[in-house]
Order: sequence, then C-alpha cells, then structure tokens
Amino acid sequence: MIINYLIIGIVFAVFIEYTKDRIRSKWPSLLPTSFDLDIVMRFMMIILWPLCLLVFCIGFYKTYYKK
Repeated sequence: MIINYLIIGIVFAVFIEYTKDRIRSKWPSLLPTSFDLDIVMRFMMIILWPLCLLVFCIGFYKTYYKK
C-alpha cells in the first residue's frame, strides 16, 4: 500500500517537472527564472502529492477558464 502511494507520488512529481519544462520552453515569461524545484521540494511533492494535485488542478482551472 505504501509502495503504491510513493509510486503515484513519483509519477506526479515527474509530471510536474515535465509540465514546468514545457511551459518554460513555450512561454518563458510565465515562470520566473528562479523557479526551480530543489530536492526538498521534490521530496515534499512525493509525500504530499494529493494536496499538490489539488493545488495544481485549482490553478490550472483558474488559468484555463480565465475570463
């Protein structure tokens, strides 16, 4: 059970890294140049992935459906 939780967290962290790199390559003005994920932030993202997923979805929704 704990292994599944950690594997989902690792997959989520890789997805966030990939998304960050894609945004930075297509729209560099959206992310500040100092926005880099360090090892502590990655570890917290793996452990707290349900909360991070919720924050990501809320931010995505607000940005995508901006009026």
